[in-house]
Formats: sequence, C-alpha cells, structure tokens
Amino acid sequence: MKFLFLALTFLTTLPAFSAPIELIFAERKQALNILVGPVIKAGTFSQRLDHFSSDTRVFKQRYWSTDTYASGSAPVLLYICGESACGQGAVMGMLSAHAANLKARAIAVEHRYYGQSQPFGNLSTENLKYLSTDQAIADLIYFKTAMQSQGYNGKWIVMGGSYAGALAANLRKQAPEHFVGALASSAAVRPLKDLTEYDHYLARIAGPDCVPDIQKVLIQVEANIVTDEGFAQTLKKFSVTNISRREDFIYLLADIASGALQFGMRDKFCQNLRERGVDGYAAVKTEVDKIQDLSLYSAEAAEKTELSRFTGSVAMRQWFYQSCTEYGFWQNASTDNNLRVRSTQINPEYHDRLCQRLFQMSAASEIDHIFNTRYLPLLDSSTSKIFYTNGTNDPWRPTQLIPNLTTNPQTPMLTIEGASHCEDLYRGGTPQVMAAKAQFQDLVREWLK
Repeated sequence: MKFLFLALTFLTTLPAFSAPIELIFAERKQALNILVGPVIKAGTFSQRLDHFSSDTRVFKQRYWSTDTYASGSAPVLLYICGESACGQGAVMGMLSAHAANLKARAIAVEHRYYGQSQPFGNLSTENLKYLSTDQAIADLIYFKTAMQSQGYNGKWIVMGGSYAGALAANLRKQAPEHFVGALASSAAVRPLKDLTEYDHYLARIAGPDCVPDIQKVLIQVEANIVTDEGFAQTLKKFSVTNISRREDFIYLLADIASGALQFGMRDKFCQNLRERGVDGYAAVKTEVDKIQDLSLYSAEAAEKTELSRFTGSVAMRQWFYQSCTEYGFWQNASTDNNLRVRSTQINPEYHDRLCQRLFQMSAASEIDHIFNTRYLPLLDSSTSKIFYTNGTNDPWRPTQLIPNLTTNPQTPMLTIEGASHCEDLYRGGTPQVMAAKAQFQDLVREWLK
C-alpha cells in the first residue's frame, strides 16, 4: 500500500532492545538454526489466470519452500508475500524460526501481478482486470491443493501482514477446510476511502511546534508553483526530474515529510523548516533520497504500463489499481489543522482524478464490495482460529480489527505495546513482540490438535 514501505524499512533500522535473558537465549538459538539452515528451494507453479470462468490460461507463480525442520505429514506454514516482489528472504528469519519451533514446513508465495509472477507482458488496465482479492484467495487455495499432491499433506496455517494479513484472515474464513488457522499481523481488513488518521500519526511525530512550520512551507510552495516558471524553478530546487504534474509534486512533498518523520530525521527536518523554509524542505528531500527515491512512487510514475518498471519493490501501478478498485486506503489531508502535515489538495477528489488518469475509472471505488463481502464476515461469531496482532505505534490501525470492534473469543486479538506495522513478522524484537510470537506458536499447537 502507498507508503507502507516506509514503516517496513524503518523496522530494519530500529536499535537493539534489552530483553530478559531467557528471550535473548531463545533468539540466539533461533539465529543459530537459521545460520546453519534452512535449505530453501525456489519453484514455480502453473497458476490459473481466472478461477471463475472456463478460461484455461495459466501463468507462472513463484514460491520458496523449506523442509529443513520437518518431514512426512508435518504442518505447513504458508506465508503470503503481499503487494511486492517476493524472494527466499521471506522464508528466512521469522518464518523459519516459527517452522523450527513447530517442526513445520514453510512456504512463501508471491502474489499474482507482483515480482515475477506476471500473467501478461504489460500492466495495461485491460490486463489488470484479473488482479483482485477474489482471484488472490482462489490462487492460494488452488496452490495448496496442488502442493498436497507433492507431499505437503499436513495441516496448513496461513500467515500474512498488512494487506496480506487481510488475505490470510479471509482465507481462514472462506476455506476452513484448507487452513486450520491464520496469523493476521496488522491486517488491513477494513477498507477506508479517507484514511486521514495517517496524517494524524505523522503530525503527532512532528509535534505541535513543527506542524505550523510544515504548513507554512506547503502554502508557500503552492503559491510558488502557480506559474509555469515558478513550478519549473521549484522542481529544480527539489531536484525532481520525473514529475510534471503539480498535484503529484504536492503529493511528493507529503511523502518527503512522511519519510523524514519515519526515518528518524524528525529533529533535522523540523529545524530545517524553521530556519530555512522551502530551502530546508528541499535539503531534507536530498537526505531522504539517499534511503529511497520517493519520486518513483508517484502517481505519474504509475501511469506507465511497462512491466519492467514494477516487478521489484516498487509496484505502485498494481497497488494503485487495487486501491482504486477495492480498498481505498487513501492517505488524505486531515481536516484538523493541528493534525495536518500534508496539503489540503491531497483529498478524495485528488484520488478520484488519479483513478481516472491511471485506469480510466470515473472515480475511485466506493469499496462497498470489500466491506460487505470481506470485512463484515470476519466479525461473525462463527469465524474462528484467526490470531490478529497489531501495534500501538502503527498508523494503519484504523484499517485493522482491534479488541473493541469484536469480542469473538474464537478470533483472539493482541495489541503489542510499542510495536510498529507488522513488527511481529520480523525476527527479534522487544519482549512484547517476542511474547506475541510465542502466543502465536501456542495457538498453532492448539489448532493442530
């Protein structure tokens, strides 16, 4: 999802945490297991293009697996890679640690239309019509059934984070005969067309002294780019060469602030704005670019349909399509000036225009289909064996199930104090994160009985 990569990248830069000696010992033991293994095999699978018609076309879907810690009819942990390219790294770390403790096999599957699991040679709007939640869920059921014939005949547990966490929850709900349980980490199960809470989160990081300075610079930039000459000068000041639309440049400014605030540059960012205004904002953009060139994530970049542009970690055209057709998750400006760090021009109308530009839609989807067919059933009292985890420091919490939304004891929920987005999907972590992983393993042992 747009700008999710910031939260994930930020996790890799977190400092080491102190932990009780027993947790440190357990982590070192897991690290040793991973150091001497696992042996990971890469494979491809002939996946159906359309599960809901007589269409016989297929495409190659990639997966990675390890049997290092199990044999025979051992349980299988299926990890959904989600909205980015997958690789053998998805099997390393957390997934292998769980497999070692549970004596399970582990498999990571690349999502259709991401990475190299591409049905077509380009990403035209016509070709993207098979990119949907329904098709992705059917992919995993079809894959699981085929893998059973190759010896993976133990009980299956499905796992995923964020959007993939929502897929994991819905797989367990829709196909309980195939998956005996699910881990839904930071699962974005609640579609939202107007996610202003993300702006609130960033404003709280910036602080009340910095927010007015951000808004002052944004107003000045908006005034500067009214004329063609002013826009050209501003693009040059910010060293931007691949954006020609004013509204997309304004969105880039929001991304720069998000990057600076989440990459640990908060103090430098705010000081630069206070002392140097627009020039200071441009200077911080240069620092953020050293970590990630955010202009690659612009809507203008996503107008291109060449496949080579979107087979790595930058898969914005595909995710914009899913946002426009099903999920929303639009990070719009807050209506509360005290909690706003992006331009008021970043609003639902901007995203309606974006969906029209990229995919010839009249407007962004109203997301009723996902809400009615995917979200509401997860609240049903008959739903069971889904473990929802979320962190208190996660800006995506409004998209997730949290304890006050349902009291179903068959779908346990855990709020991890101090944790960020999907933090329990990474090896290591705070005592609270480690406890969440241990609780998941205990639940799996119960589900496997």
